[in-house]
Parts: sequence; structure tokens; C-alpha cells
Amino acid sequence: MENKRSFKSNDKYKLSIICESKCFKGKTFAQISPLLIEKYKKERREALLENGRTRKSSTINRELGILSKIFSLAIKYGITHSNPCRDIPWLPENNKRVRYLLDEEEPKLFAILSGRRKHLRSLVTVAIGTGNEARRSIEFAIGEKLISSVM
Repeated sequence: MENKRSFKSNDKYKLSIICESKCFKGKTFAQISPLLIEKYKKERREALLENGRTRKSSTINRELGILSKIFSLAIKYGITHSNPCRDIPWLPENNKRVRYLLDEEEPKLFAILSGRRKHLRSLVTVAIGTGNEARRSIEFAIGEKLISSVM
């Protein structure tokens, strides 16, 4: 976490936030059900942050991951018998970002496209020349290979 550029503090991932939630406060492991965890997700999604925004799905999913780990450890040490987190779906995350290759990165990229990676050189050249996303270029290359193998 500390290596992340945007990292300021780990306050938003503290266990106390999960434990002090209205949904879980005063509850035992046996009393926490998948329905209660769904209520927790809703509570966290709807609560406003200091900047007036709502939490991102990824933040809520990290909290669910912590909760799930707590239950896994409780099972391991014989405190409880099941993990209700396994029965609920995580929120979909929209964490894709558009990344462009910088001019100074291009020579570095082509420098590593040698030896066992030499076969990727022409694919990368086409992708850079057309501005394709890597995924689309790979799909195109695979499609071309399938077409040529059929003919």
C-alpha cells in the first residue's frame, strides 16, 4: 500500500471502520449473515465522503476482502463454521484507465522485443502505428492466425 503514488494513509482500510458499522456492531460471527453483509455494502456505497462523493466499488471490495479474511481466520481457529462473504457477489469495478505510450518509452519497448519476444515486434509496430489498444491488436493477431490456419 505504501508504494502506491496516491497512498496517503490506510485509515479507510482500518478494521475499526468495518467493526463499528451499524450492520456489524455488537454482532457475533454467528449473527453475521450474507444479508447483513449486503446491507453493509449498501451502507458503505451510500455514505458520503468528506468531499461529497460516494465510495468507489474497489474500496468496498477491499473492505469485503478484509471481512472475508477475518472469517477465514475465524474458521481456521475454530471460532465459526462458515464465511458468509463467500455467498455474496463483489461489486463490479470500473478501474480501467487509458494509457498512452510516451515517446521516450518506445525505444525501451523495442529494446526488450528481441530474443524470445522477437515475434511480438511486428505486432507492437502495427499497434503503435494504428493507435490500437493492446487487447484489440492481440485479438486481431489471433484472428489473423486462425484465418491463415484454416486456409
